[in-house]
Amino acid sequence: MRDSVCGSNAQARQDFRVYLVAHSMGGLICRCLLQNPEVASAEVRALVDKVFTYATPHNGIDVAGINVPQLLSLNDMDNFNRSTMGKYLKVPKDRVNTLGDSGFPPERLFCLIGTNSRDYAAAHGLSSFAVGSLSDGLVRIANAYVEGAPRAFVNRSHSGYFGIVNSEEGYQNMVRFLFGDTCATAQLEITALAFPPEVEAARKRGKNVESAYYIEATVAPRGAYTYELTARTQANQCAIRRGYEELFNADGSLRDDARAPVLFSVFLDSGKILAGSEIAFSVDLAVCNAGYQIDGALLLKHHIPAEYLFRNTLVLFAKPGSDGHWQLRYVWSDEHWAGGSKTAATPVADGTRIIGIRQHGAEVFAIPVRSDKGFAAELKISLAAWQ
Repeated sequence: MRDSVCGSNAQARQDFRVYLVAHSMGGLICRCLLQNPEVASAEVRALVDKVFTYATPHNGIDVAGINVPQLLSLNDMDNFNRSTMGKYLKVPKDRVNTLGDSGFPPERLFCLIGTNSRDYAAAHGLSSFAVGSLSDGLVRIANAYVEGAPRAFVNRSHSGYFGIVNSEEGYQNMVRFLFGDTCATAQLEITALAFPPEVEAARKRGKNVESAYYIEATVAPRGAYTYELTARTQANQCAIRRGYEELFNADGSLRDDARAPVLFSVFLDSGKILAGSEIAFSVDLAVCNAGYQIDGALLLKHHIPAEYLFRNTLVLFAKPGSDGHWQLRYVWSDEHWAGGSKTAATPVADGTRIIGIRQHGAEVFAIPVRSDKGFAAELKISLAAWQ
């Protein structure tokens, strides 16, 4: 392709790069090209600029919770055994979802993850049944990404009429990752989680209280009516889950190593702005309890389904300022019109970074998140130019 496009033009040949787009096993083939020096030369690998994968089993395929056996060679199914994968990806078998020593930056490999197992009809539904929920019908959510790579979650199956490759969500993520100019990443740092009155009363009586929480985040750009860039929800069986003990100490103080979840990494395109001069996108953010246990017994009699500690839609407006720094404004649209007055997000001190993909020149902003139920958090938004 380089020879056909560039001919003998030395500068054009030097600048030539390609994007690779792959589905399922195709993503592993792309990684084999990038990671296995026996497959391609350093010159060839250097031509690859970005990789976008749909529903690729980056960490293998599990059936009934068991990794595909290495001896199962029928239809080359052993390609998804981690020991076999480690050989052709040139990584240890317990690190097959990494790029190893390839030198290819993980932030330039995007993983689109399907969350709908029900619509995968392959093998008359036997695959979906065997792999189970929390998957796209073939690849489990936990196995569908490369460590350190950006990812999006869409309610689509592995393939078929309702599959991930046919999806509008897949197309919109792909074109923004390949051709967009802005990357936005968010992390939620929870600082307070209050218990309901009856649970708090039991805690004060010396009862042992255990609880866990679902964190949901759905992102869509301005002008999107029929698609979302990413959706991590309970309904789609891919919400983020955190136990109380992962965030707080027994005395209620915040842990020094609290597991603050990364909610999303999305790519945006200022060239698609249809109104105003700012890139605008919405974040449906919700936090609810997954259940309380008091002295090991589930508290059911007071349980109200879908009782959220926090739920609101945040609309963000971002653009580079005249001074070269990013500007970020926001509106909580459940109480205010998105087209009305906006609040400036607070810049965070230089050196602060969000756990997740690495972006050169990223700037971080903080937005307070509060509810009358005693929930408190700080939403950190990282903005960076994307090339």
